[in-house]
Amino acid sequence: MICSCHRPPRIDPPGKLAGVLLLACSVGAFGTRRASALPASSQSSTPSHLRSAMDSTDRVGTISPGDNRLRPRRVAERTDTIALLVTPRGGAESVHATLIRRVARVTTGRDKILRETQRYQFADGSTSDDTLDVRASTLAPVRYFSKNRTGSFDVRIDGADIDGWQIDSLGARQVVQTRAKAPFFVSIMSEAFAAAFPFDSGARLRLPLANPPSPDVRTVEFRAGGVDTVNSDHGRIVCQVITGPGETTNWIARSDGHLARLRWTLPNGTTIWKLPARDAALR
Repeated sequence: MICSCHRPPRIDPPGKLAGVLLLACSVGAFGTRRASALPASSQSSTPSHLRSAMDSTDRVGTISPGDNRLRPRRVAERTDTIALLVTPRGGAESVHATLIRRVARVTTGRDKILRETQRYQFADGSTSDDTLDVRASTLAPVRYFSKNRTGSFDVRIDGADIDGWQIDSLGARQVVQTRAKAPFFVSIMSEAFAAAFPFDSGARLRLPLANPPSPDVRTVEFRAGGVDTVNSDHGRIVCQVITGPGETTNWIARSDGHLARLRWTLPNGTTIWKLPARDAALR
């Protein structure tokens, strides 16, 4: 979701998991062009007892950076070790990657910033690193850096404007100077910053998401469902169940709004879990 799955690994069919998002790569991993960030299917795999609660809501709201319905003060500083577990249809589950994700409050100049850093360690030994800065008061992204074996980029973001550089898998450096159709959230925010979004309101929320340096923005719907309780290393967690985008189910802790886990089903039947490594055996 908002997410959780930052840009994930390459899975067959090729894809990346960003936050709760399937990132179907268009060029490389994230090097030159970041992918289309959403699952192809928009059908929910949520159980019927949870769908009934969702179907009773018909409010639709679009939340953009700076919206007064955002609750950025709820975003906690934390460090998580997260497992990305993949099970092909009819196959055995395996650990596809481990993610170390940190969220911290920092000050750069006169700006108060929420900084998310991510480091993926994939099963094949490769790594991927990201740093995202957003304004602490509005969640508007201001800088995004990424580096992996297929390339890197570093862009500044001002509303809909994206400026900086990128290097592709061949080492060619290009200037980035482009503009999105509207201000946006970076896709990986839907996980680390889940607490800031009013998912517990019962409404169906729409978020404009993008994967810079690409200026493409897609509006994604998340639907608030019922309440579920999940097991964790720290005990049982009461969660709001959120579906979206597509075949993704997200469990958001009602106590503090953090993303406790997500499950994602690909069109080919592959199931992906993303959750704290210590909780993998407690599903």
